[in-house]
Amino acid sequence: MSICQYGSRDGNQCLNYNPKIGITLGDPAGIGCEVVLKSILHPEKKVERDYIPILIGSLKVVEKTKQILKENFKISEVTSLENLSEGVNVFNCVECDFRKITYGKLSREAGRVAYKSILHAIRLCTTKKIDAIVTAPINKASLNLAGFNYPGHTELFAKTTKTKNFAMMLLSEKLKIVLVTTHIPVKEINRKIKRDEIEKKIELAYMALIKYFRIPEPKIGVLALNPHCGEGGLFGTEEEKEIIPAILDAKAKGIRVDGPLSPDTAFLNRDYDCYITMYHDQGLIPFKLLSFGKGVNFTLGLPFIRTSPDHGTAFDIAGKGIADPSSMIEAIRLAVKLSRAKNETTRTC
Repeated sequence: MSICQYGSRDGNQCLNYNPKIGITLGDPAGIGCEVVLKSILHPEKKVERDYIPILIGSLKVVEKTKQILKENFKISEVTSLENLSEGVNVFNCVECDFRKITYGKLSREAGRVAYKSILHAIRLCTTKKIDAIVTAPINKASLNLAGFNYPGHTELFAKTTKTKNFAMMLLSEKLKIVLVTTHIPVKEINRKIKRDEIEKKIELAYMALIKYFRIPEPKIGVLALNPHCGEGGLFGTEEEKEIIPAILDAKAKGIRVDGPLSPDTAFLNRDYDCYITMYHDQGLIPFKLLSFGKGVNFTLGLPFIRTSPDHGTAFDIAGKGIADPSSMIEAIRLAVKLSRAKNETTRTC
């Protein structure tokens, strides 16, 4: 699969532009650095080298992972992102005390290192030193142990960049979904299903499909919250009070959108360019059934491009050198494609 074809209807040719992609290493007790290194090193698996990867995090984490992988490659610590050398370039922005970290275990130190690396990546991207950010997985519990109370990467990026209108898009060659609610308890979902929020997610998806994926007239399907779309209010009123009004508002703005769709059949034919799902598992279960290992998380609404793989820290296999880099490879590929699309848009504006 070529980068140009990823998620695009028309497969337009990409520009001869080699973006700088900053890649954070995630939780040092997980598989983050391992899948990052495998993604940029393995000749049979690596992303095509028409981009410039820059690892952002602790040099010690990269050196330790190199020992686990038992591979011979050059590691270069960099302070400037100009005139980068061959090999693995690491922007060493945080010290890591491995005496306080054990693979596969929660720790305050691991959460601190992961958090500081993300902040440095955001600074580099907002100052246009890099074109996009790809994030390796973090552990939310370790992040909280370190005193940083975020339910995940998405909310951390939004808060740090002061982005109010944002959304999580999960995508692969087979499916694109956008979540209305993300990491909240199930008992709180119905209170968060609001007309304005649903409309915002529809608009974010619509703009992304046009801008980044070159779909001129995207078609969006919006899922119901309740069984049988609420059955006229018998099984819930969110469809009539919140979801349908949001769909009508979006239609009035010229967006091609249908719904509410019954969640138990919505994905059978996959007739839509993107689906708006009401909560985490409603979207993630079908997505991972169809795309696990090939899916990518793309944060909509940020002032820069940020992608990540569709898996977590995999503590059960951390430090063993057996992690599959497939989803990280796809996340990097997508960041490269989106960076090129953004650069092309900037040049032609």
